[in-house]
Amino acid sequence: MLFEHEVEKYDIRLRAIASENHSIDILPKIGSNVVLGKLDDSDYIVIAYDEITSYRITVGSTVLKLSADGFLIQKGKETLKAIFSDFVDQVLKVYAPKDVAGLMTIKQRLNDLLE
Repeated sequence: MLFEHEVEKYDIRLRAIASENHSIDILPKIGSNVVLGKLDDSDYIVIAYDEITSYRITVGSTVLKLSADGFLIQKGKETLKAIFSDFVDQVLKVYAPKDVAGLMTIKQRLNDLLE
């Protein structure tokens, strides 16, 4: 990041708390304008964003992320996208519906929405 007087600063906080397990992260787009707050002589935090790449909320092992790629809903290693995909695959195996193409269209729509 460049300061007003062209000094590069790389170690700037994106969140106030250093915990990895409980946080709300807002990731600014690279090259976008941000407003920094000075915490002490060498510690800064981003407090406003011009453009945002993603939002991420983490509580323990549960994550909710929103980006241009879609939504990620995850608990531990399990994701909502994987559950829906497995569900459609099981329906196709067990039920063998007449409209396989329709189910595959739904699966693709879910894949486009979810990360």
